[in-house]
Amino acid sequence: MVHEDRSGFKQAAAQARVAKSDMWRVFLALLIVVIAISTTFNAVTVALPKLFAERLADLTKSPALLGVIAACVYVFGAMTQYTIGKLIDRYSLKAVSLPLSFMLAPFLYLAATLSNLPLILASIGIVMGAFGQVTVNDAMVGKYTSEEWRSRAYAVRYFIGFTAAGVSVGLVAWLYEQGGFVTMLHAFAGLCLLVIAAAIILPTEISVTESVIARIVIAASMPATHGISRPPFEWQRAKLPVRIAKNTHEIARFHRRHPDLGRQDDRRRNHQQA
Repeated sequence: MVHEDRSGFKQAAAQARVAKSDMWRVFLALLIVVIAISTTFNAVTVALPKLFAERLADLTKSPALLGVIAACVYVFGAMTQYTIGKLIDRYSLKAVSLPLSFMLAPFLYLAATLSNLPLILASIGIVMGAFGQVTVNDAMVGKYTSEEWRSRAYAVRYFIGFTAAGVSVGLVAWLYEQGGFVTMLHAFAGLCLLVIAAAIILPTEISVTESVIARIVIAASMPATHGISRPPFEWQRAKLPVRIAKNTHEIARFHRRHPDLGRQDDRRRNHQQA
């Protein structure tokens, strides 16, 4: 069996940290996204076959063919989940979720008045946005919770998600009675505006690589105390992998981002040489 290489940059990209003071933003963003996306996702799943039956009458009235069209639309959603997963492994969660969050609301709003082929294209956009956001939801739990709390965090996430999904069935029926698919899709488009707000408040990640390199630089900048020289491999106390410690490119990039620490390290070396 061949396992994926997750060393170096790939491992750093797959993990993330945020400041403790920003964790409330993570919880709030996750709560908003789970409720909004679970409701919209299940509503679209329930309503899409009926929507196609009403709006694709000029193309076909065959239930079998309508089912094939719906299945092909969902294939785009499945491919989106795989693509979003690959992107999350390479880029920060906010860099992926923010552009994705702008997909659902416009496509839902447009689909309310479309029919035939334009409706199919808008439905593909809806499904891609909804399926992609489901992947983002799970990635948020996986990236921002510690191992001992991860199972319970997923349990809470799915409890909230499935509760919202159950409510969406009754909500679809009630909105359809009020004004048909136009009212229903416009209502869910408004709900998905909250997804954009959640993506905006999501904090910026501190990558594992940068966090570990910060420990190297800070440890290297610590002056000797009480006449006792500092150990030459201070980063071992930080449990730093040797391959990252030798990555001079990353260390140089960190110095460019934090020039004050670099100047402090230079002053320390000049003092020792004097």
